[in-house]
Amino acid sequence: MQWTSRAAAHGTHVLTVTGDVGALSLRQLRHPLTRLVGQGYRSVVVDLSGVARFSWSGIKVIAGLRLPVTGRGGTFNLAGGSSVRRAVTHFRVEHALGLFATPGKAVLGCAPEPFLRPGQSVCDWCGAVTPTSERINEIVRDSSSEHAGDPLLEGTRMVVGCGHGHVAALIEHYGARPYNEVEVWASRIDWILEDKGESFNGPALADEAGLDLDQLRRAMAWRTGQDA
Repeated sequence: MQWTSRAAAHGTHVLTVTGDVGALSLRQLRHPLTRLVGQGYRSVVVDLSGVARFSWSGIKVIAGLRLPVTGRGGTFNLAGGSSVRRAVTHFRVEHALGLFATPGKAVLGCAPEPFLRPGQSVCDWCGAVTPTSERINEIVRDSSSEHAGDPLLEGTRMVVGCGHGHVAALIEHYGARPYNEVEVWASRIDWILEDKGESFNGPALADEAGLDLDQLRRAMAWRTGQDA
């Protein structure tokens, strides 16, 4: 696991985590988080959207890491894709952890007024609010992106930048994240099972998802945070 630190909009600081992440590695963030709080930051985002592989064991560590921030009245949010969302849901910590699809949206969630008015967009990198007419859109490859029931968008993410520099940063950020087709299959299965129920399985599920049985086995293992 590697991490970097940067300032963002609304007085928020972002810790960007990359690589393979689990409970042991995430404990490394305790010191930088404590240091940020000591420096006066009351809004912190831990950005897991660039993580290659997220172990579910890490979610409980993150729930503990938020305490130095929230214990002083601050805001602690997460950014992450399908694997992080799945872990948050599995351990039922949605009430404790604000999860957003991109780091910029997580930063906006820390703002005093965490919402957009008509004609406004949020930069997915820094969280700054910008007029929709001035935003710059880009499509990046991201196997952790989720698009319920829309196979044409699978494996892609639309990102918004407040300027060319932040669009370039987003392209670099998501481009460095390994693309894994199994992760795309796992998200597809999520939405099928949400519609049909967890008891829908076997060849019928594989057929509905457009997978063979070996691909289904690998996708189901990914959904539970395992390596098939």
